[in-house]
Amino acid sequence: MASRGEIVHTKFAWRRLWIHITHKTVSYLEQLRVGKVLLRLFVFSFIIFSIWVCNLIWFKPFSIELFYERMFIEYGQDDPELMSRLHLLEKYGITYYNSLLTDISDAERDRRYEESIVRNFEMLRTYKRSQQTEEELLSTEILDWYLELEIYRNAFRQYEYPVNHINGIQVKLPRFMMEVHEIKTLGDAEDYLERLSKFDKKFDELIQLLESRKDANVIPPRFILERVIEETKDFISRNVKYNLLYKDFAYKVDKADTTRIVPLAQEELKIKAREIMEDDVFPAYQKLLNYLEMELEEANDDAGVWKLGYDSATAIMYYNTMLMVHAHISQEESAEEYHYRGLGEISDLREELIGIFDSLNFPQKDSISKNLAKINNRLPNDFGIDDNYKNYLDTYQCYSDSAFQSFGHFFLHQPKEPLKLVQVEIPLQNSSPLLKFHIGQSDTSQLLYINLKKAQNIPQNKMPVWVYEKAGGRYIQSWYEQQLTDIPTFRKVLPFDVYDEGWEGYFADLLKDENKNSVNYYDDLYIKIGEIQNELLITSLLVVDTGIHLKKWTREESINFLVENTGLPRENMKDEVDKIVVRPAQATIYKIGKIYFKNLREYTEDALEENFNLKEFHEVILKNGHIPLPVLKKQVKHFVTEKKKIIREREMKVEEEQKNKIE
Repeated sequence: MASRGEIVHTKFAWRRLWIHITHKTVSYLEQLRVGKVLLRLFVFSFIIFSIWVCNLIWFKPFSIELFYERMFIEYGQDDPELMSRLHLLEKYGITYYNSLLTDISDAERDRRYEESIVRNFEMLRTYKRSQQTEEELLSTEILDWYLELEIYRNAFRQYEYPVNHINGIQVKLPRFMMEVHEIKTLGDAEDYLERLSKFDKKFDELIQLLESRKDANVIPPRFILERVIEETKDFISRNVKYNLLYKDFAYKVDKADTTRIVPLAQEELKIKAREIMEDDVFPAYQKLLNYLEMELEEANDDAGVWKLGYDSATAIMYYNTMLMVHAHISQEESAEEYHYRGLGEISDLREELIGIFDSLNFPQKDSISKNLAKINNRLPNDFGIDDNYKNYLDTYQCYSDSAFQSFGHFFLHQPKEPLKLVQVEIPLQNSSPLLKFHIGQSDTSQLLYINLKKAQNIPQNKMPVWVYEKAGGRYIQSWYEQQLTDIPTFRKVLPFDVYDEGWEGYFADLLKDENKNSVNYYDDLYIKIGEIQNELLITSLLVVDTGIHLKKWTREESINFLVENTGLPRENMKDEVDKIVVRPAQATIYKIGKIYFKNLREYTEDALEENFNLKEFHEVILKNGHIPLPVLKKQVKHFVTEKKKIIREREMKVEEEQKNKIE
């Protein structure tokens, strides 16, 4: 029988065990409750995250900044050629789109219009502007303006010529491959070949577009079709080895690092390229050629948009819409007004030229066009050796340096170095423009490519103003845009050409104004003539654009008008007229853009009077990058309003101080 002490000890042992079990149980239950709380928190967080992701992808993103980026991603997914051009995702290893071509069928364009334009336009307007920051408001206004114009434009999509000699698919696609598709690795080369194999499908889509437009009475003029047919025949008439596309592929493959594409692979790739050219590319062009030759039988020589569609009134609405899209003029402004303003300016410029010709003792009996033609024949030296090429580059590098030195007069901020001019590589000279601005990631990587082959045929007195436009106007604008690191992606890629070209012309005129202050940018009279001749050309192009599409000018009338008022070769002016025919309103943007910038400056000068500061004005113009001109106008008006407030507050403070002194 257990003793009393043992019984007591046993009771304490059981009590300790009970306490221990109870403590563990309570601890477990507490942990269980915490676990449940954590589980609930996790589930709740997952649900919130899922809702956020679903809204981001399929519905309305909670943040407008996320909406901006989602819209751009959607747009890019639908346009692989654009994504290749922008090179935005390669640094993340995403390159799937480099083997694809953009679908141009009407069905796909209808889908993109509804899902990317209309849907996003409506969603954008659901975001409350009162809850947006100043920078977000600006981005919203830019996007709203752009999407609304795209909706206007879509109503006239059938009026566009998908085949033409300037930017038709049959021209644009090879140019895209040559200018955009880089080959550095074996994968890049295979992507190039994959794209070549898709030419046939893309040309089928193109022919469908032509067929649908023919039903709407939208057929290019006979002289445009004849040019396209001739160029298409030339493209497929040569042996594959001499075709521009094949030569581009072979050149890029041979130039690639042999550690990435070994010599044996290079030869195999070129064999494969020739096979694809013969099996897919050439048959696609032949199919298009057959269709165009049939369409030629139904074409006439009427040049303007007034002939398109079912009635001229709708066609004129199309032209006015293109003016809104390209030149950013409002519905209240009149194309007719610009037409007659252009005629008046041409008259004034001709009078100015007559005065200069008299001072140079040109025969008074000779016409302006004849005197200009004489000057045009004063070509640069024959550039047959490298030394002369170098001298030519050095000469125009001086103009770039001169433009850079002017920045201190005009801008609050500026790049550290002048823009560098470099020569276009010889294999690219035939397909490259005279001057091409390259946007780099820093001051030193910004370049102006000059095509010396084409420059040989340019009169010496015309080059300075063109270099000033690019090495001055385009350079400073691009530099300001580089400082914008936190803007939405869409603002970096949307094209607002009227801003870009208008600003370039405005800057060149700034230098002309400085010339009056003895800075001597145009000190040589022949350079002055070149500047006036350039102004005559851009003004005459505006007049011809409105003349062809609104006043039913014929092609021949338009060519004669340009030759008479510019003194430039007839063949060149024929090319300019044909550009105007297939790209309505595009030729107006340089002149209208320049007028717009000048009007904004005059408005600001009149409003601020002696308080006007040119550098501050240019800061307002440039600090947000290139934006639609109507949005820019609002920015300038806001600046003027705020500046007046500051001036008034300063005046009131001075008045108060004077009052206190008297008392």
